[in-house]
Amino acid sequence: MLLAACGGGGDGGSTPTPPPPPPAVIDTLILQGAPATINVGQSVQLSVTARTTTGATTANPVLIWTSTQSAVAVVSPAGRLEAVSAGQTMIRVTGGGKTTEAPLTVTAPPAVAVSLFPATSALRPGNTAQFAAQVLSPNGSIPGLPITWTTGDQSIATVDNAGRVTAVGLGRTTVTASYAAITQSSGVTVSNTEQNLRIHRADLIQVAQTLESSVPLVLGKPSAIRVNPVAAQPGVSGVPIEVTLTRNGATIFTQRVTTGTIPTAFNAAQGGTAVYVPVPDGLDLNGATLTTRIDPDGTTGESDEWDNDFPLFRDTPVPIEVLTLAPIQVRLVPLGSAIRPAPSVSPANGQALVEFMRLIYPTASVQVEVVGSLNTSHTDWDSDFGVSLIMNQLTARRTEDGSSAYYYGVVSSAPVNNAAGWGRIPGSVSLGYATPAIVAHEIGHNFGLAHPNGCGTGVAGAPGAVIGVPGYDPRTFGEVPPTAVSVMSYCSGYVWIQPTSYLSILNQRRNASTLMAAEPTGGPAAIGAVVMGRLLDGGGISIDETRTSVSPRGTTLDQGTVEVRLLDRDGTVLVSQRVPAAAVADEHGNGVAAQGYAGVIAVPTPIAPAVAQVSVSRGGVVVVRPYRVVE
Repeated sequence: MLLAACGGGGDGGSTPTPPPPPPAVIDTLILQGAPATINVGQSVQLSVTARTTTGATTANPVLIWTSTQSAVAVVSPAGRLEAVSAGQTMIRVTGGGKTTEAPLTVTAPPAVAVSLFPATSALRPGNTAQFAAQVLSPNGSIPGLPITWTTGDQSIATVDNAGRVTAVGLGRTTVTASYAAITQSSGVTVSNTEQNLRIHRADLIQVAQTLESSVPLVLGKPSAIRVNPVAAQPGVSGVPIEVTLTRNGATIFTQRVTTGTIPTAFNAAQGGTAVYVPVPDGLDLNGATLTTRIDPDGTTGESDEWDNDFPLFRDTPVPIEVLTLAPIQVRLVPLGSAIRPAPSVSPANGQALVEFMRLIYPTASVQVEVVGSLNTSHTDWDSDFGVSLIMNQLTARRTEDGSSAYYYGVVSSAPVNNAAGWGRIPGSVSLGYATPAIVAHEIGHNFGLAHPNGCGTGVAGAPGAVIGVPGYDPRTFGEVPPTAVSVMSYCSGYVWIQPTSYLSILNQRRNASTLMAAEPTGGPAAIGAVVMGRLLDGGGISIDETRTSVSPRGTTLDQGTVEVRLLDRDGTVLVSQRVPAAAVADEHGNGVAAQGYAGVIAVPTPIAPAVAQVSVSRGGVVVVRPYRVVE
């Protein structure tokens, strides 16, 4: 017995490992995620839970998925169910010797339309063309539904059950695809001619438009219908085009015009190829639709008689959107100094100075006012410092006036720091010559427009100076040449505005409902402390001028990156106010080195006598200088 005990201890005396239990016997497969009904085109992920006779969950065996009617629905090896066509089937899964199944009904979603391609077809006698049709639901196509094919005149063209059209005789007819009561038709022309006329595009334009016709119209601005005809063969001209504007089924405007020589291809940047039809002033375009047709009397033999309309005969025109925007407000300030007299600006001259703005910017009106002159305290106009100081003084003047208009300082016709004008970008003040194009250019900076590349130093990434897509000039009732140059460039030539710039301003106006400058006022104050200066290179800041404003009609809102504090003699803060800073647009590569700030700080009357110092700070840099609000 002792020997047996010792001999048995060779493995440390452990109990032998029992054999593994037999695999669990699957009693049931439970199909999960199977819907009773599903629409054609939908898919669902199915899953299975395997249980033993005791109800315990066990590992799934290898599963085999099937659908008894694969034309109705199919299931992938991973259990992904795809509905193919309307009908009924049984979804079945087998594994571990067990099978489970679930009935499935596939229904067709509601049919709302039939799509048919191509929209038109040009054939010679005996030729064929294949048409394709689909029944559409609100969420896409519905496969498997029967299409019925017919033609309007079988002596011209026939069609088989697969949509294949055969040209029989000369003329034009339609091919129609139908499902139930829903139909769609395409045009078929059978002809031996090579010539064809069509309208590549037609839209309404005011000033500028994009290729996508994404620039909406502004109420009150002159408009024109722009039509781009194209011919298959060169040399055709003098073809009539009929344009029609309709609202609620009633025609509100229609006119026939005659083309010049029609190009054989559409080129967006090519001038002289569009036909312009001015729309009568005062015509309400909002909600109207535009249709056009070339060769409306059918006097020209064509290979395709169905593509003469734009939009195509079977398409629904898109209603026109017209925006109502507030006027732009501009105040003209004659600007001078002790050695540079301010020019004389009359109200009549003021209207002329903003006329080009009114023409090219998205507004029907520019309200202009000539106000009293401003003599700056700095006589060196040919320096960055001088420009910055003048801008600051204009900003302070605007704020003290409590105005929300754009302020344009009108200077005599002598360069200011080697430029004809300067403007804050974006901002509300600018200055320059008494020239309509300069006024529009500098206030364009206030709208946030930069200089384009070309004809001088531009801003990287800005569009090129050339307009590119021809615009519409109501002064000539015709096209702006594609070689026109941007109002924001330094180029010479036919000055206009780019569609990108026009749309940028218009979108700002749509969002804010106005092009008026942001309200600068914090409310009337008995006393205002005017503090102005520059943000210097390297993070520095300056105080260039301080003065007291008695009963200003506006004060600066408490916002911005410059902190202005009014202190007593001991350095105690009496008033604290944030003030915004704004950059000056680069002109001819000679950009002003610093941004400027100008704040009108409301000072409560009781503490005004205690103010002895002013401090400004920016990013931890603080500058302090003596300043008395009340002497």
